Amino acid sequence: MFHYEEIENKINEYLEETGEELSVFFEENGAAEEKIKSVEKLLEVTLPESFRWFLRKYGSGGIEGIELFGIESDREPKDCTLVIMTKEYRKKGMPQNLVVIESEGDYVRCLETDGGAVVTWSQHDKDGVVAEEENFYTYFNEKLDDYV
Repeated sequence: MFHYEEIENKINEYLEETGEELSVFFEENGAAEEKIKSVEKLLEVTLPESFRWFLRKYGSGGIEGIELFGIESDREPKDCTLVIMTKEYRKKGMPQNLVVIESEGDYVRCLETDGGAVVTWSQHDKDGVVAEEENFYTYFNEKLDDYV
């Protein structure tokens, strides 16, 4: 079971410390369920629940070195960063079960949609997919610990 309030508390504490508004870092109202389903249909995947929670709560964005692709409220589903980046890297040979959540230069950080793990992928890496975390919740929570 994920404890999403732990992540929410870390972000809220950061906002209090900095005096910034949530909308400076993330989508103000997150993504609507209908839009998430449209993105899943466009990418032909089912997104892991912990990432769906992030999309519903925050949409896309990040703070202090964290910049996650997602679903932006002012864009059509086909024009959201999650869709654009995933389609771009699929053209480069990335497996269909991955969706891109971050770009790290020569490689991208992705979610495995058939198991929920956070992995990296690069077209230049002979090893292909490299596992990082067992799920998005753990990945995001640890990133917040590192940066916030």
